[in-house]
Amino acid sequence: MRLPTRPIDVGDKDHPGVLRLDCSKTRVPSLRYVALSHRWGDATQHRIFCTYNQNIEQFKTGIDFKYLPKTFRNAVTVTRGLNIRYLWIDSLCVIQKNAKDWEYECQRMEDVFNAEYCTISASCANGTTDGFLKSRPKRRCVAIDTRMTTKSSRIYICEAIDDFRQRALSRRTLHFTEKQVYWECGQGVRCETLTKMFNRGSSFIGDSDFPHSAVQYYRGMKVLFFESIYEQYSKLDFSEQTDRSYGIVGLEKRLVSTYKTAGKYGILHDFLGRSLLWQRDCKAMEKVPCSNDQKVPSWSWMAVWGAIKYTHVPFDSVDWNEEIKSPFRNIINGGDATQILDLGAVGRDFTTLREDKFILDDPGKIEIIENLKCVVIATERLDDLSDGQLHYVLLVAPKDVKESCIKYEGVGIAVLEKKDISLEGAGLDVQIV
Repeated sequence: MRLPTRPIDVGDKDHPGVLRLDCSKTRVPSLRYVALSHRWGDATQHRIFCTYNQNIEQFKTGIDFKYLPKTFRNAVTVTRGLNIRYLWIDSLCVIQKNAKDWEYECQRMEDVFNAEYCTISASCANGTTDGFLKSRPKRRCVAIDTRMTTKSSRIYICEAIDDFRQRALSRRTLHFTEKQVYWECGQGVRCETLTKMFNRGSSFIGDSDFPHSAVQYYRGMKVLFFESIYEQYSKLDFSEQTDRSYGIVGLEKRLVSTYKTAGKYGILHDFLGRSLLWQRDCKAMEKVPCSNDQKVPSWSWMAVWGAIKYTHVPFDSVDWNEEIKSPFRNIINGGDATQILDLGAVGRDFTTLREDKFILDDPGKIEIIENLKCVVIATERLDDLSDGQLHYVLLVAPKDVKESCIKYEGVGIAVLEKKDISLEGAGLDVQIV
């Protein structure tokens, strides 16, 4: 397990004051540190405090505690309170506006969060200057006197405040919310109110042998495993949308290695059909802007911004379309391990345009419906092939109808009946880019 390149040495609670970036190469492998998960916030409202090429040498010497924005000061306070000496904060431990350092560190991001002692999740902080160690709102309660014994006793019925939601991808997390602090790990979620909750995603991530313990699961559980991880990840906030496909690189490599398959951009070759049947779990998704060397293919949910969920496809009751050409076919056949190809498939027309069944990534783009085609990913397995037989399809639209060689891009999914799709004939060979 690789340690952070340059964690922040916070000293301890008995010696507060100057902090520094520790760039030492001789730190012991058992080094304990925590990581801060936080929102940077709107730069017009929050002070962006970062490490750059021009100030890194100064930060190696010392960072004055009082000059840190409030969220960072709170994180230092909690770290010292846990009796841990090192803290990792992305904006300070990764050199900003340094493409080489960012590319190197993003490959290690999953290792940073996986090897840490725990994550401090500043859930109630809107930005770097907001802070998360706040006064709690008053909690309403009713006192009831009981006379179970000769002496009167009193019990309290309190307002329920256990509203935990899935928030991060780490083994242990301290969530500082508006109402209380939650402790989350592989054994569940503990609340200050002494309530215990179970979070399936946490049980996966928090597993001490993650992700290798997933190998022992049945195939269905392996599917739920990666779907849970990707759904959680899609809900995370990033200051830069283009970071969406970078932050999960390390974790994804471990999944691919453990499952002994190929994969990238949230799509796994051995689970190709299910990987492709993602849909928006928000009002609308917008394309993530990226340069040519950072291009993410449209068949990946990392190409768009917003939360996703996977289409419910029953286990053992569908047939998967084996004619789809995997974008990882070159890798599987022993070719260049870095070469990701277009997704090859057969596009079909609609006999009935069931717009009410379409789940478009951006439902506002109704103009694309005129040129839509569908790619059948899976088909309901029935003895009686009725017109009502369900087909799970990927919706695709021409990328540029002006080009002589038309390529397509994924724009959504649908679950349609057999009678709604033109299944006769060879269909149209399409490249989904």
